[in-house]
Amino acid sequence: MSTASRYSSETMNVLLPTEGFYIFHAKELKKATNNFSQTLKIGEGSAGCVYLGSLPSGKLVAVKRIIKEKKIETFNKEVALLARIRHPNLTALLGYCQARFAHFLVYEFMENGSLWDLLHGMCHALSCIPILSFSLQSDGK
Repeated sequence: MSTASRYSSETMNVLLPTEGFYIFHAKELKKATNNFSQTLKIGEGSAGCVYLGSLPSGKLVAVKRIIKEKKIETFNKEVALLARIRHPNLTALLGYCQARFAHFLVYEFMENGSLWDLLHGMCHALSCIPILSFSLQSDGK
């Protein structure tokens, strides 16, 4: 069995929740991200890339494009989990797309960056605190 046919048969048989989600078509996401333009790329991870997208309504979204076969199980778990969890402090999953050769997760766009960015930016600004704490503790007191 070829990789492409194994990939599509394994992933298309998974029943994902639809309530509360918009089920996107790959064409919609391609248009929203200007054909997944590198200029709209806002992140990259082990499963693929994240792009800034603009829906026809003007709403900005983050589109996570998962292209690695091994990460499809993670995609399925993420959709199932986020269908059960809604919280104002979590970026909302608006919808998803299961295409033949890639899967997509569509999130609200966080204009000020991710929590990771915020924490790491703060760590640079506060980098003296652990050193100060260490120097006080090593004073013999």
